Amino acid sequence: MPTVPSAKKPAASKSSPQLESKSEPTSKQPAKGSSKPNGQASKLGASSAPPKSTAPAKQPSSASASKEDKGASKLGKGGKTKKAPPLAPREIIYDKYVTGLLVGDKALTGTLARKLLGAGPAHEGAKEGVFQLGEEKLFLSNNVRNRPLYSREALIQDILRKNWKFNGEPIIIGKTGLILNGQHTLLALLEAIVIWKENPGHWKDWWQAEPTLEKAIVYGVSEEDAVVNTMDTCKPRTLKDVIYSSPLFKDLQAKGRRDCSRMTEYAIKLLWQRLGINKDAYRPTRTHAEAMAFLQGHPRVLQAVKHVYQEDGSDRKVGNYISSGTMAGMMYLMAISGSDRSTDEKTGYFDVQDATEKQLNFALWDKACEFVVEFAGMVKGLNPLRQAFLDLEGSGTMAEKEGLLALAWCEYADGKPVTKSAVTLQYATDEDGSKHLEENPLVGEIDLGP
Repeated sequence: MPTVPSAKKPAASKSSPQLESKSEPTSKQPAKGSSKPNGQASKLGASSAPPKSTAPAKQPSSASASKEDKGASKLGKGGKTKKAPPLAPREIIYDKYVTGLLVGDKALTGTLARKLLGAGPAHEGAKEGVFQLGEEKLFLSNNVRNRPLYSREALIQDILRKNWKFNGEPIIIGKTGLILNGQHTLLALLEAIVIWKENPGHWKDWWQAEPTLEKAIVYGVSEEDAVVNTMDTCKPRTLKDVIYSSPLFKDLQAKGRRDCSRMTEYAIKLLWQRLGINKDAYRPTRTHAEAMAFLQGHPRVLQAVKHVYQEDGSDRKVGNYISSGTMAGMMYLMAISGSDRSTDEKTGYFDVQDATEKQLNFALWDKACEFVVEFAGMVKGLNPLRQAFLDLEGSGTMAEKEGLLALAWCEYADGKPVTKSAVTLQYATDEDGSKHLEENPLVGEIDLGP
């Protein structure tokens, strides 16, 4: 198990027992009167240990005197409830920048994550730094001044399904041991471990033992607001960005790659919903990694995107009526509309975990391609569909537009004419007079609707 670098250990404070050694990332205290760091210094990366501390003893950090420290955990009046210890000024324990890699057999473990967070039993009445982990209520002594916590579902899912890959982004630890960047990563790992322990058999294809995480780590960064406020200010990558930077559309020019990347993002979003992938309890979140894995198992989505893109053209023969990305997703559904949802032999699309195109029937692929060609080509036979798009109130909702395509496809696939009555949506009216679709037309048995 990897350890954290040795650091100058502050003397225990009578007024702040949460800063005792059990909540610090080091494991041994230097001998009295010695300035040497403890002998348990970890090997970071290949073999480098952090430099010895040269900071003056007991020097408080510039962030330690904030008002948050004073009375941060005051309780109710009357003194009937035991008060949580106040947050005392913190000592500098990392006076130099130290970087390391938590990879391979030194990957970040749950035990190390707890040490970095300073996790221990929550004091009665504590407010700042408290976190509920399964049945445990923890006080995170090194995470008391971080930003609010946000959803970690996507990260937990990527850890459990081993979609997380080492990317060089570091966990950042401040001079006094505060978590400056990485709280969501550390807590997501702990939460993933809790889920894994509840049902290790389900996750055996990914984890034979407790999950770990490969990360870079940096110690000794200033905890001043001016420094911390420069973190996480960049624009997050969208799925479109991920697809654009991949080789999926390398044969297209920059504009074509941008357009097709955007279309693919919309198509995946549609298929994720209508194929019921969002109902999978073990991967409900459409993370970037999951979306790219979906494309790997469903490569014809990219063919559908390119086909619609070419037919749409610069004058947006498709886009003037409906998003070209939505049309690509619906074209894919049309092509697989003859597929089985479930079979007695358990070979249907819904019978298999992480199903791919091996479980799909593409017998109607050519006909779906022809449908797009005729729609974009202004063929008269699809005029009622185009007019139905134009007649939608207030340009219509996506459910309405997808519904119109589904109705038209049902007629087209059976060789019947697409008439005005065939592409008429059915509405129900609420007591307040508002209208909504009475039902969502589907594209074959495989389709679960929007």
